[in-house]
Amino acid sequence: MTFKKISCIALLGVLALTSCAKTPDNVKNENDSSSNINEKISEMGLDVTSLEQMSENVDDYVKSINEFELDNMKFSENLEIDIPTSISTGKYIIPDKYQDNYAKIFSYYDEDFEESKAIDDGTTYPTGPTYSNEEKNLRLSIGCDGFFFYSKDFDDQKYYNESEYVKFYTAAEAKNCDEKYMLVDSSSEISVSEAVDIAQEFADDFVKAADYPNEFVVSRVMLSETEDGYFYEFDCTQKINSANILEYGASYDGSLENLIGTSCFGYICGEEISNFVIDCGYNEYEIEGEATETVDLVDATEYLSQNLAGRMNLEVERIALDYCMMYTENVQDAEEGESHREDIAPWATYCSYDVYDAQVCWVYYFDETPGAEVFAMVSCDDMSINYVDNRGA
Repeated sequence: MTFKKISCIALLGVLALTSCAKTPDNVKNENDSSSNINEKISEMGLDVTSLEQMSENVDDYVKSINEFELDNMKFSENLEIDIPTSISTGKYIIPDKYQDNYAKIFSYYDEDFEESKAIDDGTTYPTGPTYSNEEKNLRLSIGCDGFFFYSKDFDDQKYYNESEYVKFYTAAEAKNCDEKYMLVDSSSEISVSEAVDIAQEFADDFVKAADYPNEFVVSRVMLSETEDGYFYEFDCTQKINSANILEYGASYDGSLENLIGTSCFGYICGEEISNFVIDCGYNEYEIEGEATETVDLVDATEYLSQNLAGRMNLEVERIALDYCMMYTENVQDAEEGESHREDIAPWATYCSYDVYDAQVCWVYYFDETPGAEVFAMVSCDDMSINYVDNRGA
């Protein structure tokens, strides 16, 4: 089973700004008694603005933020900002018994599905059946926690272990990239932007066919090669309603060991998807309500720079209001059976009944190189800051 693991952390020094930007003039701040922003933030004198207003005026925010002149941050000429119009606050839980959907899902991907070939020996986690059609070189698997695996004409050893990484593209770069490559199993060259379309279409189709609780959006594309030629790998971030879940985590510092990134990825070796994997899904558990406003992006950006160490020379490629999933507990009642977390799979990154506090953060992405991501999170609850550097020592 394939798991993508997460990242590293560093934290703060202090530096003042050399120049300030301001909230776009056509955006009305709403810092009043009706705001559901944390009281501490209001006391800090930070503006609160509706998500709808910020979302509708993204271009103005890009312009305002690019006016900053900071000693520790600069902003890409192609800066992207992603702001949902509303975002639910509260806790989410990893599902159980998602494998009960196996017949419907397996039948969708194989019209010749045979029930007898769906095998669950109970020895693996997440629990659930695997299926193969050798004539079609098709393999499928599904797990209790929302795990899903699809493989068609795909050599795991060759592509997972015997390939070399060439380069990567952020989602923004990939969508508009007309570079073309002859893939291992393609009859003609396929561009990076076409790979995005292939991946997104497959992900959307899966969500619809499988009644999956969350959606997916392509977040980056990697070009790699084997001795036989090129192939694309892609990552997706999960979405809950209109908000993305942060897909990276931090593995070099125990202070953020509970920050769990989501994992969904796939491979394109020809004209269609060759491999597609989802590690888990999320269902609503204890939802507190819907946030329609938060600390203004300009103020959050200024605050971040003031609290990062000076002379860091960071370049912000994109900014997003994301869910940052913080593991809190596993709520399965051990008296009713074995606990997934303690008895069945204590080693697993994702387990059924795991509960996550979905912390809403402004996330500043400095570098999204696979395995070497650098980003900062500004909590919209208490303005705490975490700086994550996955490049290691």
